[in-house]
Amino acid sequence: MMKKEVGEHKGETVFEYTLENAAGMKVSILTYGGIISSIMMPDREGDLANVVLSYDSLEGYQSDEYCIGAMIGRVARSPIRCSVFV
Repeated sequence: MMKKEVGEHKGETVFEYTLENAAGMKVSILTYGGIISSIMMPDREGDLANVVLSYDSLEGYQSDEYCIGAMIGRVARSPIRCSVFV
């Protein structure tokens, strides 16, 4: 696992953690909302390509109005006044 500082948000440092498996696949996640910033997949020749729609920097995510890369929980967009979750 690799850890890299990518910027700041409201005075706190934001890090990017990258995990890699034996096949060469890499997944990078930001500590800014758990955003998946990249999934690098090897092709037949072993060349890696990012298969995630993403920004090049933290500033892109901070100004994003579409929640690109966000991990959405099971109750996202549930009615505010709902008192019972199914």
